[in-house]
Amino acid sequence: MYRRSPYGRPSYFEILTAVAFIYFKRKHCNYVVLEVGLGGRYDATNVISAPLITVINRIGLDHTEVLGNTLTKIAKEKAAIIKRNTVFFTSRNNPRHIIKLFERTCAQRNVPYNITGTPTRPYRMVLLGKHQQFNAELSAAVLKYLGVDDKIIRRSLASTTVPCRMEIIHKNPTVILDGAHNVSKMQSVVDVVRNLTHRRVYLIIALTKKRNPAEVFRNITRLADHVIVTYFQSSEQRCAAPLDVAKKVWTKRRAEIFLDAAQALDRALALAGPKDIIIVTGSFYLAGELRKRWRSETKILTERIS
Repeated sequence: MYRRSPYGRPSYFEILTAVAFIYFKRKHCNYVVLEVGLGGRYDATNVISAPLITVINRIGLDHTEVLGNTLTKIAKEKAAIIKRNTVFFTSRNNPRHIIKLFERTCAQRNVPYNITGTPTRPYRMVLLGKHQQFNAELSAAVLKYLGVDDKIIRRSLASTTVPCRMEIIHKNPTVILDGAHNVSKMQSVVDVVRNLTHRRVYLIIALTKKRNPAEVFRNITRLADHVIVTYFQSSEQRCAAPLDVAKKVWTKRRAEIFLDAAQALDRALALAGPKDIIIVTGSFYLAGELRKRWRSETKILTERIS
C-alpha cells in the first residue's frame, strides 16, 4: 500500500483493525462487537458490507476537525454505517433532529428501525451515572433481539465495568479515573460527582492540544476545591501545555502544575483526606497512564491469560 496505493500507507488504526479481523477469524467468533474508530463513513471498520446489527448511541461534538462542527454533520458521517440488510438501534438520548435523521436514513435503505429510552425497571450497575441506564437499555435491546434471556442480560450488566469511565480505582480517598475530553462527556462526569458523598474534590487534568480547555473544564472546575494541571506522554496526540490550560480553567486561585503525571497524583494523594475525591479526567491518555499505578499492563495480561 505504501508503494502503490494512491492513498498512501495504512494508518496505525487500519493495521490494528486488520489484525483484529484475523484474530476474530482464528478464534471462530460467533459475534463480534466492532466499534467504529472515528465517524463511520470512512472508518476502517466500515468495510463490513452487511453487519447483522448497527448501533449508534448518543451523538456528541467530538472530532469536529474531521467530522464537522455540528451534530447534524457528525450524525451524517455516523449514519453511513447503516447498511441494507442490517437492523438499526439508537437511543432517545439523542436530540429530536438527530433521531429524525436516523429515521430517514433507515427508511431510504429499507432498514428496520429501533429506538430505546430509559428502562422501566432500572438496571443494577457498577457503572456510575444516569446516562449508563440509557446505555444499558440500548445494549439490552440488541441482546434481546439476538435472543438472550433478560436474566442473563441483567446479571451481566450488574458486573460490567469499563476502564477509565468513571472508574473507582482506589478508596479512602476515592480516586476516579475518567477519559472525558469534550463538553458532553464532561457534563456526565459533573452529574455523577454532584451525586457522590464527599468532603473535598481534587481535580487532576490534562487535555490534547486541539481542544478548548475553557469549554471542556468549565463546569467540572466549579466543583473542585483544588486543581492540578499536568502532562501526559503520547506519540499519538500532543498534550496541551499545562501552563496554558491552567490560565484558562482555574479562576478561584492559582492551579498547581506538575509536568510529571505521577507526581501530580502523588501530590493529590498527599493532600486528600479519606472522605475526599480525586478525579483524573480530560484525556484517556492521562487516565490510562495513571491507571498503571494500580493496574499494570503485565497484571492485566496475566489475568486474561489465566
